Amino acid sequence: MFTVRWIVKYKKIYRVFRLYQNHLLYMRTDKKKTIKERKIMKKTIDAKDSRTA
Repeated sequence: MFTVRWIVKYKKIYRVFRLYQNHLLYMRTDKKKTIKERKIMKKTIDAKDSRTA
């Protein structure tokens, strides 16, 4: 049975997972990028997160 509570819980877990994935991606590319590029990348990630939140 798919209850509403289960779906809400799953969505929360999925969102956290996506945030974590984005964070790992950001950390991995962080070393190669300049400070300016890092800031731009962080902004785009933040924008994505706020849109899905």
